[in-house]
Amino acid sequence: MAANPWQRPTSKNWHALFALLPFLRPRLWLLILYAIALLLSAAGTLALPQGARYLLDHGFHNARILLLASLALLLLGIFTTAARAAREALATWIGQKVVADLRERVFTHAVHLPALFYEKFRTGEVISRLSSDVTILRFGLAGVLGGALQHGLTLIGSLIMMLVTAPILVLPVIIVVPPLVWVNLRSGRLQRKYSRLEQDYLADLSSHTEETINAIRTVQALTREDEAKNIYGAGIDGVLQQVRGRIKVQAGASLLSGFLIFFLLAGMLYLGGWRILHHRGSIGGLTAFLIYAMFATSALSSLGSLWGQLGRLLGAIERLLALLEEEPEEPPAQRATESPVRASSSPASLRFAHVYFAYPSRSDIPTLENIDLTIEAGEHLALVGASGAGKSTFFDLLLRHYAPTQGQILLDGQDISRMRAHDLRQQIAIVPQHPAIFSLSVADNILLAKPGPRQLPCRPPCRLHASTSLSNVCPRVCIPMSARKASPCRADNANALPLPVLFCAIRAF
Repeated sequence: MAANPWQRPTSKNWHALFALLPFLRPRLWLLILYAIALLLSAAGTLALPQGARYLLDHGFHNARILLLASLALLLLGIFTTAARAAREALATWIGQKVVADLRERVFTHAVHLPALFYEKFRTGEVISRLSSDVTILRFGLAGVLGGALQHGLTLIGSLIMMLVTAPILVLPVIIVVPPLVWVNLRSGRLQRKYSRLEQDYLADLSSHTEETINAIRTVQALTREDEAKNIYGAGIDGVLQQVRGRIKVQAGASLLSGFLIFFLLAGMLYLGGWRILHHRGSIGGLTAFLIYAMFATSALSSLGSLWGQLGRLLGAIERLLALLEEEPEEPPAQRATESPVRASSSPASLRFAHVYFAYPSRSDIPTLENIDLTIEAGEHLALVGASGAGKSTFFDLLLRHYAPTQGQILLDGQDISRMRAHDLRQQIAIVPQHPAIFSLSVADNILLAKPGPRQLPCRPPCRLHASTSLSNVCPRVCIPMSARKASPCRADNANALPLPVLFCAIRAF
């Protein structure tokens, strides 16, 4: 497993929960309604044992009391069920909205990260954060955090009602609960460790899958299929090893917790029964106390299970926050304000003034040295050189994907480092060396360099290509962007598209 640079010390994981507060503040009223529904559902649940206590202590004297008791049980059940349904609906909706906002913010931040970031981190790692971690967060907010609040409130309410019903019977609780809590906490820590390692292996698998599939022709040409399969299999074995460890911890914790819980119930039953035999208590009070004890132990056991899942959730939040903490290419405030130096929309001169550059990952090997070059407005220049000579690096510097180690790049005498990257790049037409075909219609791919609701600009680039396939495709798909119903580009048509020519042509309009 590759070392994960986004992995943080586990002691700081709890701080990740506070980072969700900005996403929760806009939904304050929904949170208030959720808290009300949570309290009402817990109150309805905790009221049921008191009804059972009354019936067992007083019995049925006539049909009227029986009818009233049945109606009270029916109304209490409807009330509790309605409150529980409202609680679950609100928890799910709030969780989905928070995840949607976080997903959007993370993706927006990712597309503004500099090229230097993607030189250090694999794109598969970023994709894993936006897929697997967001999925964990989507199911975890309502299921784990919502469940923790529900069971925690039930546990506190049950303990209070146990003290009110029969304080003396709480003695076994004081003896058994501390080791029970320790078992659950220890289990949660171990499960969190295994979950973190499992996510690391899954992220590596995602990266390996993306790299292998994207370079499948190279893999096949070099006959490296078996090696790629072995690496993937080793990753799967790593995932299963962590899952196996987590299952052992869960099984051991369940065994110990179950033993302690039934030991507690047996002790309370014996002590309560002894009090009844000596006329110091009632059967109704003992029954209510045992029901509350079952509520409390069930809630505590559920909290122990959720504790392990909470580690998985915190790990996902932590990784997403680590991505958000990466410095963007330009701060959001700078992107929202006007550039101190505006890029000119008219033909401009370009100068590389004594530019030096070395890639950060190979800082000891200069890629460009003392480049001093002036290109006048309207002048045509071709850069010719061997592979690795720095031709692509030249344009990466011009597009501000990287900054020169020394020297300046001047556009009409203005340093491009003082311009907004967005404004600068809008003035530059580029033909990608390896063009990408997006999951759009042919027209959308052609108009990608100059989007907008227009129809005519699509046709001249189509006529640049003499192949029959493109001539047949373009008339059908060159429709207004605001009303397009085109089918996605098929593989055979996509292979026929001379996209470098198309992108170059569309920039000319």
